[in-house]
This record gives sequence, structure tokens and C-alpha cells, in this order.
Amino acid sequence: MDGTVSSYLASKGYGFIRGDDGRDYFLHAADFAGDCAPIEGQRLAFEETATPRGYRARKARALGQAGPVRYLVPESIMHSRGSDIPGWETLQASQWTVHGSSRESPGDAQDELLGRASSLGANGVVLLAYYKTTGSEAGTGRGVHRFTIHNFKAHPVMIGRASTQGSVSKASLSTLDILARELKTRLEARTRQSTMIGLAVAAAIFLSCVVADIALLGGGLIGLGAGALLGWMAFDAIRRDHDSWLQAPFS
Repeated sequence: MDGTVSSYLASKGYGFIRGDDGRDYFLHAADFAGDCAPIEGQRLAFEETATPRGYRARKARALGQAGPVRYLVPESIMHSRGSDIPGWETLQASQWTVHGSSRESPGDAQDELLGRASSLGANGVVLLAYYKTTGSEAGTGRGVHRFTIHNFKAHPVMIGRASTQGSVSKASLSTLDILARELKTRLEARTRQSTMIGLAVAAAIFLSCVVADIALLGGGLIGLGAGALLGWMAFDAIRRDHDSWLQAPFS
């Protein structure tokens, strides 16, 4: 019997062949004779066998040369709470952690995480986990308003499936850890820049308040207090954390 590999995961060691008779045959790695694992779309010859669990291929072998291995990749970024994404091979994994946050909803937090992982060149994330934190801001009345922040974290990966219809080679895939390190460096520089600008503006406001207090009131605690408060408010408004969403391994 001849047939075409309809799916095969090398990491799992099994897949299925669509036989020329229209039936689906289970294929285990132990039943395939070849130097490389079968790939989707590849033509195989095999002995068909009926088992209590369905049809199974035995003594499978390749018909002709499959050529260089290419991969199909997902059109949109995938995610999984497990260590792999069902139906896909993990071609490249990263120990970096990506975070996404939102005050609005868990869905918005997850969308932010997926967008950030995609910016690294990843097409999937694994070990997706949800957690909550608490934020605070000045309320409309007296006191401080506290609110829930929804968060997700995950590890970026590159996934694909070996296929005769694939267009991506494994060697052409971007190196996630290198891209993450380069992006982290750029984001840290933006955080430092906003911090320095915030400090400069805060210092200028503080000094202005002190000078004004001396000129108008002869100096005192009013200028110091007002300067410190206004300076801190300005710093808090200007300073931005650009990089903490991208966490290096073991940090």
C-alpha cells in the first residue's frame, strides 16, 4: 500500500498516513525504515494492518527523496499552558519570560503578551500563566484608589511542522535569545533616559519652588514641601518602565 503522510510529530515519534485507499493509518517511529523522520506530504509505501484500535502502518519506507526539510509555521501566534503546543514541533525554545498586563481584563493582558512575544520574532508561547497584582493611584476624593492588574507570563518559542509544502528552513529562523537580549538592552536604555529626564524636571521644579518661597515668603518649609511634592508628581508622570515586561533567565 502507498500513501501520504498527513501528520507526523518527530518529538512524539508518531503520526498518520492517508492511504491511497482513503483510510488513515497510524504510524509509529518503530515502523518506519529511514534515516530521517517522515514529514507531512511525503509519499510512503507500507504494509497495512488492522488492529483493535484502528488501522496501522507497518514496515513503512519512503518513496523517493524528500529533499531538504522545510517547515510550515502558523499564520498567527499560538499559545499553550503546557510545555509544548499540541500539533506543532518546538523548533526553538527560549528561557526568557514575556509578561503582559492590563487593568481592563485578562484577555487584554494576554493579547499584550502575545503581541510582545511576536515582536521578538516568536510564533508561539508556552507555560502561559495568569497572575494578579495591585496598582494604586490618587482617588477622586480623599485617600488612594487601588485596583487589580491582570497579568500573564510565558516563554516564547518558534514552532513548525516538517512538510513537503513548507517554505521555512530551520537555519533561517531568528535566534530568540539573541533577539531578546538585544531588545532588552534597547528597552533598558529607554528606561534610563526617561528616568534621567524625570529627575532633571523634578529637580528644576523643586528648585523653582524653593527660590519662589524665598523671594515671596523669606524661605521656609512651604517651598520645600511644595517643591518635593510637585517634583515627585512630575517625575512619576515622565519616568516610564519600558523593559520590565521582558525578563532575562534567572533574573
